[in-house]
Amino acid sequence: MLELFRTIINFLKTKVITLEPFLYICVIASTRRILTTGAQISYMEELSDHMFNPYLLDLGANVLVIVALVVAVYFARRVAPPAMIKRIGEAHSS
Repeated sequence: MLELFRTIINFLKTKVITLEPFLYICVIASTRRILTTGAQISYMEELSDHMFNPYLLDLGANVLVIVALVVAVYFARRVAPPAMIKRIGEAHSS
């Protein structure tokens, strides 16, 4: 939540919105979903293949989402122009 607030303040100062904080929040949310799915599976008394397959599909989908978001963070950092990175760094330091 604090990261979103910082992003909004940064946007008001520089008129440039950064994508990375939103990507980080999505990675955290997907990680939390993986952990809660694992906890749900571990507390099931009877776990048949019919019940396990949807959980496994959910885990796989969230892992793919995390990989895609990490790649997006990589490209967001790599594609950002140097002047933009300098301006964003100055806004965070002040």
